[in-house]
Amino acid sequence: MLLLNYMFLQRYKFYPVDTGGYVIMDDEFDIQLAVIGNPILAEKITNALNDVDIEFPDEVTKIH
Repeated sequence: MLLLNYMFLQRYKFYPVDTGGYVIMDDEFDIQLAVIGNPILAEKITNALNDVDIEFPDEVTKIH
């Protein structure tokens, strides 16, 4: 149950795009962060972003 709730609380997610690859999105602000061709890499980056967001929720993070 905790894992299911964690899935809904994720701020960052990745989605497939029509041209191939995946786009990493900040769903809170509807911002496209990156387009990546490798689904495993997209998942790892998305999980890392969500882990940082959960660990430090009050801090502002800049992604360049």
